[in-house]
Amino acid sequence: MHTHPGILDESAKNLLQWMNDGITHYQANRYEETLAVYELVIQFNPYYSFAYSNKGIALNRLGRYEEALAAYEQTIELDPNYAYLWKTYSLASIATSSGVQKY
Repeated sequence: MHTHPGILDESAKNLLQWMNDGITHYQANRYEETLAVYELVIQFNPYYSFAYSNKGIALNRLGRYEEALAAYEQTIELDPNYAYLWKTYSLASIATSSGVQKY
């Protein structure tokens, strides 16, 4: 399959814009919108670990802890060297198993 090089460049711009939109929504405490953006990014690129990480953070803010843990696990699977996420994952895992509501 042959595609025009500009199409890939435009897609990368969209991905970056969506990631920025997600951050903007998060900073405004609009976690449902944040989640929707990162789910869109993941549909576009299911191998983008940072999108799963941010999805997990949004899910945590929404109180959806088990789903947040699953998103963190996906991030680790895609990028096992993401050191910050290991800390977040550990806290989430401890909080979930002990019934803590936020971590």
